[in-house]
Amino acid sequence: MPQIEWPELPEGYEDQYGQIAPEVYQAAVAIWPRAYQFALYALRDPQSAHSLLLKAAADVTRARFNPPATLPPEHLASYLYTAFEHLVLKERKQRERLEPLESDSALLPESDDQNFIDEIEQKILLDQIMNRMEPEMKWIYERLILGYTYPEIAAELSRKSGKPVDPDGLRVRVFRYLEKLTQQIRSEERRLQ
Repeated sequence: MPQIEWPELPEGYEDQYGQIAPEVYQAAVAIWPRAYQFALYALRDPQSAHSLLLKAAADVTRARFNPPATLPPEHLASYLYTAFEHLVLKERKQRERLEPLESDSALLPESDDQNFIDEIEQKILLDQIMNRMEPEMKWIYERLILGYTYPEIAAELSRKSGKPVDPDGLRVRVFRYLEKLTQQIRSEERRLQ
């Protein structure tokens, strides 16, 4: 990974992409190693990683402070990383339109590029959902991923709380919760575009 100088900034500053708030800048510093690896994998161009992360930081600053957003500070790094990933994927699509990636075809999965990008976007969404879940809902969702049924989860919740939990009611509650989180994340993504 290239050594990029991330100087200490007590106040926000104006970058070529716009204003960057101090807390957004600190989140960029924190996610840099992961962001660099993603850009290297998706673009095979390590030089673009830093500038795309700064652009994402400026976009997130605008989205967060104009108008004031409801994004809790503990989600700032994951929100910034999602914005960065979207910029990287957008850059990849633009590059694919300009020049064929014939020399890189061995590095890509066997599915076509659009399916690959769709899969990455779904993984990003799932990661965002998991990062924002309340602890109880995360516990329930993890059980569902592991193959537990709603009746099994409801029985376990009933034992924990001492109150009966209806499996069908639990299913509806989980569905509505996931739908609400997904809509919130998609709304935030649209503000960044």
